[in-house]
Amino acid sequence: MIALQLSHQAHYVKAAETSCSILSQLLYGLESRRLEFWEGRIAGFNDLIHFISRRDMELVKGHEQWADRVFFNPHGVDGDYFRPAPKNAFAAAWYSPGISGSS
Repeated sequence: MIALQLSHQAHYVKAAETSCSILSQLLYGLESRRLEFWEGRIAGFNDLIHFISRRDMELVKGHEQWADRVFFNPHGVDGDYFRPAPKNAFAAAWYSPGISGSS
């Protein structure tokens, strides 16, 4: 299986918009257009394509051709599992995730 994570083009677009120097804006802008051309084409040769969000996928031109091979793995924290331990001793006796938020 060959897998690919596409995110560089979206990152370069953002860098071109937020960079402080004109030269950086120009270079990131040029590179983002090159990546826009190639990322979608390269993705078609992979068995699995990884994205953080559906929005990131939709930014890649031609994604409709390989959208059935996309795997989404969002960043974030599972708030149900990683929660602070209860301060109450009785409740703490029933607390079991193994991750304590107390300091």
